[in-house]
Amino acid sequence: RKHYAMREMKKLQKTAGGQNEELLRDTYIEVDLDKLAANVVMIKDMVGPEVAITAVIKANGYGHGAWQIAQSIMDAGADYLAVATLTEALELREHAIDAPILIMGHTPDRLLHHVAEQGLTQTIFSLEQAKLLNELAEGCGRKVKVHIKVDTGFHRLGKMPSADYLAEIQKICRLPHVEAEGIFSHLALVNQEENEKQYRMFTDFLEELSAAGCSFRYRHIADSIACVDYPQYRMNMVRPGALLYGMRGYHIGYLPVEQCLTFKTAVSELHEIEAGEGVSYDFLWKAGRKSLIATLPFGYADGYPRNLRDKGYVTINGQKAPIVGVICMDQCMADVTDIAGVQCGTEAGIYGTIESAEKLFLQQEMVPVAERGEIQKGKAVIRCYVNGEVENYDILVTDIDDSGQEINKGLVIEITDQRLLDATGGIIQGMSGSPILQNGKLIGAVTHVFVQDSAKGYGIFIENMLSNLSA
Repeated sequence: RKHYAMREMKKLQKTAGGQNEELLRDTYIEVDLDKLAANVVMIKDMVGPEVAITAVIKANGYGHGAWQIAQSIMDAGADYLAVATLTEALELREHAIDAPILIMGHTPDRLLHHVAEQGLTQTIFSLEQAKLLNELAEGCGRKVKVHIKVDTGFHRLGKMPSADYLAEIQKICRLPHVEAEGIFSHLALVNQEENEKQYRMFTDFLEELSAAGCSFRYRHIADSIACVDYPQYRMNMVRPGALLYGMRGYHIGYLPVEQCLTFKTAVSELHEIEAGEGVSYDFLWKAGRKSLIATLPFGYADGYPRNLRDKGYVTINGQKAPIVGVICMDQCMADVTDIAGVQCGTEAGIYGTIESAEKLFLQQEMVPVAERGEIQKGKAVIRCYVNGEVENYDILVTDIDDSGQEINKGLVIEITDQRLLDATGGIIQGMSGSPILQNGKLIGAVTHVFVQDSAKGYGIFIENMLSNLSA
């Protein structure tokens, strides 16, 4: 992709406000708004027009920057935004995000006036809070929307279905200045049996509420995983979170969402060390040979897990460079002995898809999901936002079944360097034999590549994928 953050004499970033500013660090996160929007569209197409999408952008938009991505998500077709806390909701309002916002967590009574004043939608599970919101809404001259939480076994927020809770919800629905717009629960996703048990408990309670005169515009229980794996649980609203950002946590269904975040840095210094010399605190890593060590200006303060010492890696010039020695607060070191052409200023990919003209690597599972969440939440890291002016080429992995029909494997690898394309339609050199990975696992290798002209430009197709390769 054409980067607004360019490694030149003067480095620029394109901020969410659209202004170019000097990039003050070599370590930064780049968020591709086009990919994010495409993910929203894919989810919308998957669930259909009758199902509303509540896009979950809590925890600073899973590290992507909540207010910076919110408008792109809404423009792509989301119906609602969801956050965990009042502070997250107010930050969105402060940045002129006027979309409907659901606060999924608890808001203390003393702070509920902000909900009424800012036109937010609050999760509640008690008549007491509903009455307080009713009073506050009357004072603001508007109705306050609420979504009622039902506990079906997750035991986090909400009350279990009961006659008492039904009576309580009936009273909430009768309050003149409160609109009980939605009702929802959350699946523990233990197994299909437990999922069905929770779903049935929820829908049975909804039937009882309906018989008692309570109706809700939105009914929802499906998160990212459930809305892909269990279409029968989508009801009329889904709450995709990780799925929006290209994290594929599903196990049964499939949706080819793409990661829209890359975490990058640049080599700040190189050290030639002898065999036996140590690196970083306590010399917990020592060189087994004469080595070239690159210092990189990022560390655990940026959200990079410190326990990735001697396990994590960065990608430099299309090759993996292992992190060596204890990871420092704002710096770490990588072994680049076997990588040609490394110098001060050479770009290093920390997380995401990193490409070079010679080789393509897909780094979807560099670290476990829990740890990559920490990477994305590092608020000290500069975030750049790109869209438009894109030179983008995709590789679509296909195979042929026994009847001769083409099977789309669904794995899309992105090629971003024009030099990889032969505009005359010839063979792309250097791709044959390249590995194909999905979720960090080797699933095949490229055996033939050709370029085909299409209405949208040049499409690159890989045929005869060798699947199910063993390690």
